[in-house]
Amino acid sequence: MTKEEWSKAVVWICKLYPKHKYIENEETFIAWYEIVKELDYDLTYKAINNYVKYGQYPPMIADIYREYNILAEEIEHTMDRVKQEYEIAMSYYPGNNSMDTETRQVFLDRIKEHPQNEWIPRASRFRKVTINYVQGCERSGAEIKGYREYVNEQRV
Repeated sequence: MTKEEWSKAVVWICKLYPKHKYIENEETFIAWYEIVKELDYDLTYKAINNYVKYGQYPPMIADIYREYNILAEEIEHTMDRVKQEYEIAMSYYPGNNSMDTETRQVFLDRIKEHPQNEWIPRASRFRKVTINYVQGCERSGAEIKGYREYVNEQRV
């Protein structure tokens, strides 16, 4: 996170807790920034918003980290499920190389373009569509596209 992003986060916290003094001087701002600069801004913003749902007082660094880690763990778990769906889909694809990291990354990047709550349903739909496509081609005798071309064409 940049200093500018941290500044936006601090301003946001001050707006959410207008009766409290939060970071009162530049030295405190810089000290806190040195601790939070490793965090992703978007996830930090979400963590702050989660905290304010129950936090009576402005969040301390530990509060931000706690919420951040909860969100990061949820994202990791969700992404693991998405990867499983991809692996299942590709296991049906003849001549695939499910370890092809470039094609897999294309798929994951497309998934990440959507809100997190849509990742698993979109990956599941991709799996179902892929299996139906491969089985349909096998039944009809139609030629199956190369898996890279297929993944690149899919809207996930």
